[in-house]
Amino acid sequence: MLSLLRVASLVKLVVAEFIAMVCLSAAFGWALSSHGVLGCPPSGAGLTGTFFGAVLIGLGLTAWVVWRAAWPDEIRETWRPVTKVGPVVMQNPAIADVEYSFATTHPTYAILDFLQLGPALILFMLGRHPPEVAGCSTLFNFLMGRAALVVALFFPLCRLVSWYVLEKHTSEAAQRGAWKPVALLCAALIPATFIVPLLVFLPRLNLPVVNATTWTGGLGAHPEFSGKIVRLHGLTKSQKAARCVCSDKDPNACRVAALLVDLGAGGEVIVHGSSDYASDLVKEGRRGAGQAIEVIGRLGPLPVIATKNDDARDCGQDEFGPASPAGRAFLHIEYP
Repeated sequence: MLSLLRVASLVKLVVAEFIAMVCLSAAFGWALSSHGVLGCPPSGAGLTGTFFGAVLIGLGLTAWVVWRAAWPDEIRETWRPVTKVGPVVMQNPAIADVEYSFATTHPTYAILDFLQLGPALILFMLGRHPPEVAGCSTLFNFLMGRAALVVALFFPLCRLVSWYVLEKHTSEAAQRGAWKPVALLCAALIPATFIVPLLVFLPRLNLPVVNATTWTGGLGAHPEFSGKIVRLHGLTKSQKAARCVCSDKDPNACRVAALLVDLGAGGEVIVHGSSDYASDLVKEGRRGAGQAIEVIGRLGPLPVIATKNDDARDCGQDEFGPASPAGRAFLHIEYP
């Protein structure tokens, strides 16, 4: 029972670290993007009250976490049972409050600290493209994602350094059984961190593979692939990606990009991407021709262009010149 109650105290710690990470990383991205960095002009957002509020909340929660790790103690916390009557939640007078001891730090708490890397990696992936590839409108997400990783790593390092280097320990009595609520919380959280990625990536493992071996003869010899989502393996043939539907104000901000991929005897495939996938293709194209590439998308014949101004669909068809004798197909990046 006491281990379950201590889980609630650990949840408060995890939530505090998460809020601190989001606030501090957002404030960092806001401050730099408002002044202009990495070749981008100032965003013009300015340092508003929201910015200073995020800084105060982030620093306050970080100080609270550091204080508990660097000046460890065994504290008394109280669990107050509540009852719900319609929309009203009130303390239940029929059940007495329960007091329990809680160690403010322990080496096993670092396991929970490292769990912050999950949301930090999500923020990092949302801003994975630098503004020189995706445009200055992505500068805030780019900066925030990198700051989130730094803050997320700070918490476990601070705890472990305090315990093992500075030898900031709790009493022997407080340490006894401190790992049990951590084990209970990890038993609930860690499986979810594996189940969700498996649900996302397992369908991709069963996709048909299109490469120089399976694509011999091109689309005409393999109509079973037409209109299907496949995993494409090939070598980049174009020296750089073609970029379309670009912004007049920001030449690095293009919503569509295309890259030519060589499949040997199977001919060529124009790999087409929109939005964030367009930035992925731009980064791949900067590696030059002859580089291995793997993409997932819907394969089919070249689209029929109704008008010459339909840049969103004909991107790359003119830029890459005439097709090879083995033919040319089209793949739009798309995930199952």
